Amino acid sequence: ASNADGHYILYPKNIRAAARDLWHDISNTHDLQNFGILITDSHTSPLRRGITGFALSWWGIDPIHNYKGAPDIYDKPLEYSETNVVDSLASAAVFTMGEANEQCPIAIIKDSPKIRFLNTDDENYATAKMEIPMEDDLYAPLFMSADWGE
Repeated sequence: ASNADGHYILYPKNIRAAARDLWHDISNTHDLQNFGILITDSHTSPLRRGITGFALSWWGIDPIHNYKGAPDIYDKPLEYSETNVVDSLASAAVFTMGEANEQCPIAIIKDSPKIRFLNTDDENYATAKMEIPMEDDLYAPLFMSADWGE
């Protein structure tokens, strides 16, 4: 309800389509290819003060930077390390745009390392890279042990 004059602002019904359509509009209008769109929001984290940004949706960006096989500082190959690119960028963007009366609805991030642009309309590719089966999720024991009142 904040920054909405007592109203609630809902997300688009199909937020993936909104990101895709915005990407295509900008691409076609400005003849651009290598860029991405993030639609962000902010949230709190348990036992931490303040908010951080996260990506509600994205288009044109590989959401994960994979370090698997890259050497660590002792030259051993990493087995599991991946960086969540879209949430990392979203956090920086939300920090830059502000949460109060800054009225800055857009942040432009340039020359950020480890970004791979995707010039594809394959929604499933980018979305599937972010999904984790419940049995592989770090928080699975917490989710599985909760009484969900079913």
